[in-house]
Amino acid sequence: MKRIRCKKCNNFFNFTTMDDTICDICKKKELDEINFIRTYVRDNYGITISDLVSDTGIPLAKINKYIDSGVLEFKY
Repeated sequence: MKRIRCKKCNNFFNFTTMDDTICDICKKKELDEINFIRTYVRDNYGITISDLVSDTGIPLAKINKYIDSGVLEFKY
């Protein structure tokens, strides 16, 4: 099995599929962050993205990445 470096934390992990660019630990952190955002938006109906950024401390670029990849939906 091939070992590669995680693009986020730079630690080595076992490469299993072409979709693997980050390790399981970083995937879990990312999924937890996405679920946190979803819960926060659900609990704060009508929140703007700028308020979401300032309230959670999650960078706008990261939120936009989640939206662009289709993992997160944000209705204006």
